Amino acid sequence: MNAPDHRSPVIIDTSEDLLRPAKHIHLDTTPAAEDGIRTAQSEKWLQDNKEAINAYNRDIRKNGIAIPPLWARPCPHGTLRNLPQPPRPRALPCRHSIQPSRTPHHTRRHPA
Repeated sequence: MNAPDHRSPVIIDTSEDLLRPAKHIHLDTTPAAEDGIRTAQSEKWLQDNKEAINAYNRDIRKNGIAIPPLWARPCPHGTLRNLPQPPRPRALPCRHSIQPSRTPHHTRRHPA
């Protein structure tokens, strides 16, 4: 959940060549400036963390993901995704080998 939106008035000097067309199309400059700041923050974060992200991606390509999601695990009927798989000590049953019960759950009798 986002924190409450506390706003502060800010004066920004902007090029008239940039501001004139924005006023002409009735562009609200506050959300446009906020979007620009968010974009700049995201790009800065990516640049600052580029080395760590690349190292992590190299590790995933080399060793596979630590705990593959269920949809990515191989099964005897074919692999749903072609992701690197870490070695597993034992084979897990695939979804094709699990047979649904013929009796609907709400009609089954449970021992008391």
